[in-house]
Amino acid sequence: MALHCCNKIWVFIIVIFLIIVENVSAATFGCSTGQTDDFRNVALSVHRQYRQLLAQGKAPNKCGQLPEAKNYYEINWDCALETDAKAWSDACNYAYKSGATQALTMGSASSPADAIKKLMIKMANTPITNGADPDTYNNANNDWNRVINYKVLAVGCASKLCSGMYFTVCHYDKPAFSNEKLYEKGTNCVTDSDCTTLLESTCKDGLCIAPPKPDETINTVCSSNPSMNDYARDQLVKWHNYYRALVIKGNEPAAGGRKAPKGKNMYKIKYSCAIETNAQNYANTCPYPTHSLSTARPGWGENMAWISTGTIGESMAKSVQLYYSELLSPGMADLVTNIVTYPADKGAGHYTQVVWGNTYEIGCGGKKCPDGYWHLVCQYNVAGNWNNTAVYQVASTGPGGCATDADCTTQAADTCSTSDGLCNRV
Repeated sequence: MALHCCNKIWVFIIVIFLIIVENVSAATFGCSTGQTDDFRNVALSVHRQYRQLLAQGKAPNKCGQLPEAKNYYEINWDCALETDAKAWSDACNYAYKSGATQALTMGSASSPADAIKKLMIKMANTPITNGADPDTYNNANNDWNRVINYKVLAVGCASKLCSGMYFTVCHYDKPAFSNEKLYEKGTNCVTDSDCTTLLESTCKDGLCIAPPKPDETINTVCSSNPSMNDYARDQLVKWHNYYRALVIKGNEPAAGGRKAPKGKNMYKIKYSCAIETNAQNYANTCPYPTHSLSTARPGWGENMAWISTGTIGESMAKSVQLYYSELLSPGMADLVTNIVTYPADKGAGHYTQVVWGNTYEIGCGGKKCPDGYWHLVCQYNVAGNWNNTAVYQVASTGPGGCATDADCTTQAADTCSTSDGLCNRV
């Protein structure tokens, strides 16, 4: 009886879902596959509506609701993904394309728009039938895993009438892996500050809205290095300073239910083309996980990462997030004095370099190597991770960070960046 009651509720929710889809607002997309913008509007809207239901904890599960999603992003349309989906649907071969992230369906429909609605109804019914947990990749949920994957920011779909049945294909920009969470459980966003996966994101109706897609062909800052681009450099500086500004305020969660101490005299990071050249030269050797010799980077520290997916800009941003995550796991041994000791703090060495108070310059390089991974190298001036040395100065009184130039005392000419509490090295 209870199961029957749940199913009635979910049928009602899905009907409401379809009614909402009927009221989509018109948008133009600029794609050139021959499909209509009406189809694209419906395809995008059904994806957005379902992901919004999921983010808000209203998407049906097997007699229950899927948990709310934290840092869960609205999806956008991508003409290149549509082109790939159109080529696959036009072949009328109901099979998955190797290397593509797809959702497929074949069945009767009155139009391509009706077919895409039925694909999403199939997706919505999947967890009702099989059950789902965002912490676990369930092979039985196959396409659904791809549709709701938190990393997905873009979709492109197509539908083709094949022998009286519509073959509908959607392609997604990011794959879902069996060893990763599908999304993070938690409260959906209410304010812009709740959206932290991508910098400069905003929040609307429980979904995070990504900033405009960057142009990663622009390379003017250190133009002699074609392996990097300005977006990657911008992300590196912004993510480092974002975390440095957070940690110095003293409210950042750390391992063991603790918090990082509030601090003072922490420099704001700037980018260096000279350091980038050195880091890029080493990255070109595909070195991960072996660090460069200290004599090859005199006075500079180094962080390295090994990332399989994404562009160079996306991978650089991800690397800084991974470095910083060591504050929470495994964490530092002493968060009272904030002093590094080895070997106790070896597992947090990437984190400590990211927030080393006296570091003021970075430069990074990356190469997609034959193993299929980005080998990423960031070097830091000045080097951090000195044994028996504080990561940054602990502020014993008052709020963390600087409020005026007088609070920045490492050098006489240093000034305060009042927007984030970091000091500018002059």
